[in-house]
Amino acid sequence: MTDQKRIKTYYSQFDEWSRLDNPEGRFEFEILLSLIRQYVPEGSTILDLGGGPGRYTAALSRLGYYMHLADLSPDLIETAKVKLREYGDASFIKSIGVADARDLSGYERESFDAVLLFGPLYHLTAENEIRACLSESKRVLKPSGILIAVYIPWLSGVKSVLARALYQQGQADIRTVQEVYDIGIFHNPGTQGFQEGHYLKSEILQNYMQGTGFEQLLLRSVRGLGNGMEAGILSLQQRDPAGYQDTFDMIEGTAADPLILNSSGHAVYVGRKA
Repeated sequence: MTDQKRIKTYYSQFDEWSRLDNPEGRFEFEILLSLIRQYVPEGSTILDLGGGPGRYTAALSRLGYYMHLADLSPDLIETAKVKLREYGDASFIKSIGVADARDLSGYERESFDAVLLFGPLYHLTAENEIRACLSESKRVLKPSGILIAVYIPWLSGVKSVLARALYQQGQADIRTVQEVYDIGIFHNPGTQGFQEGHYLKSEILQNYMQGTGFEQLLLRSVRGLGNGMEAGILSLQQRDPAGYQDTFDMIEGTAADPLILNSSGHAVYVGRKA
């Protein structure tokens, strides 16, 4: 079972808003915004579930989407209320509040054209919790509504925890790495850094989605071949625009390759309520 208290404590200390200001975050932000606009028409009503301080809510409100922001962390929701006044379009932001992704009883059935899960699947460690989250997301979606869910693939998780064991002692040890390798679940033995994690194999993620009643439209790595090289790629935008576009096209063209999907940072699933 997921330790919700540890997750809340982590996000009360971590600057989640600024995470998307570094090259990795900026590149991911651009790609995911583009995907949202591809699959969700402007003017749609979106639930940004697990949206933290509201970076996506802010950007999407300015693009003409009606936004509802929800997160488990009261601290992040308080940050969001401040940030969205400055960076969002108030006429398109309909609600901001604390919610548990496993229980969306505060929202009416078939209320949303799309649900964004850009956080809950990083943390929910038990199968019944994941199924509850997906079932609730489906319940609040309109017929043929779109679910866009980001998760951390298994091999990416193993690699990241191994790096913690080698370079950030106290956050993991080799025994912790072995546990992640065996079952995909990370429990940080210390109090610093990311606390509770779940790293899913793509076929398991697909089984969860299909079993809940979603039709897969897309499954791909977010940053793909660019994972770990974001600063260099973004620098091409100014000094070599054609080179940037060629690189971006290469990343887009290979992002669904299973080898890249399962080993290159975050991955994204897009599905339709069947």
